[in-house]
Amino acid sequence: MKYKINIINKCEKKFLLIKKIWNLKNDNNSKFSLIIKPNRIELKNNSLSSQKNIWVNFNYKNYQKYKKDKKIKIIKAIKIKKNKFINIIDATAGLGKDAFIFFSYGCKVTMIERHPILSILLFDGLKRGYKDKKIGHLIKKNINIIYNTSMNINQLNIPKPDVIYLDPMFQKKKNNALSKKEIRTIQNLVKYDLNTNLLFQKCFLFCKNKVVVKRPKNEKTISKKKPNYNIKTKKYRFDIYLK
Repeated sequence: MKYKINIINKCEKKFLLIKKIWNLKNDNNSKFSLIIKPNRIELKNNSLSSQKNIWVNFNYKNYQKYKKDKKIKIIKAIKIKKNKFINIIDATAGLGKDAFIFFSYGCKVTMIERHPILSILLFDGLKRGYKDKKIGHLIKKNINIIYNTSMNINQLNIPKPDVIYLDPMFQKKKNNALSKKEIRTIQNLVKYDLNTNLLFQKCFLFCKNKVVVKRPKNEKTISKKKPNYNIKTKKYRFDIYLK
């Protein structure tokens, strides 16, 4: 099945590759535009003219910013200790911010993203990240992406990770890792049709040590299973499920 989106082609080589791998179909009436430029690929929300286009950046500037922030609760949730290398699967990668935070703290990260447009942005961000003069070699070695649904996690021929991280799309609201306009764009782009309880069960069976689930602070848990503990911030919480 082809995914329909308005395609603005400014780089024929990239366009042909994307069209072949992701099976896209041009739709001039789409609410979104995928802008394929020689230097990067961007997503435009055609209904929000004041919003800047969205693209993924895996670069040294962001790497330094995350690495210097010792108070990031997400790091406490996955319990990354100094000099300990952890393998993590971000099973709902989105735009890859959390995955890049994990990488910045020394983790080996596999991102899984089921939505074609988000996965295109991630692939493009990684490809540009490989060229970063300071950390490109580290990105190439320690971050990869799989375009698939995490519902198939036990069929993807990947090693079991220490930790699986879940940040599923919510019906009412999304976490604040992105700006509000970006949140609206992603919510409109990605349909809420994922059985999160089943996804959690599959991830819990597949991981070695634990699953970490990000939730709005006052929302119910993703599963009937009670988390072993949680870590809270002002607007959201991390539910931790130990094996």
